[in-house]
Amino acid sequence: MIEATTSAQTRAGFAAAHEARGEALKSVLRWLFKSGDAPLAGDCLTEPCR
Repeated sequence: MIEATTSAQTRAGFAAAHEARGEALKSVLRWLFKSGDAPLAGDCLTEPCR
């Protein structure tokens, strides 16, 4: 989509909205792919060596 505006105020509004959408997308991607600690004990999913 090409956004063509005639006034500087409208162009500034489009630019601010574009920046806000970018920050929101980055926030969602950071949340989605964050590496966090799982609430499990370290050895609860493994069996001891035999």
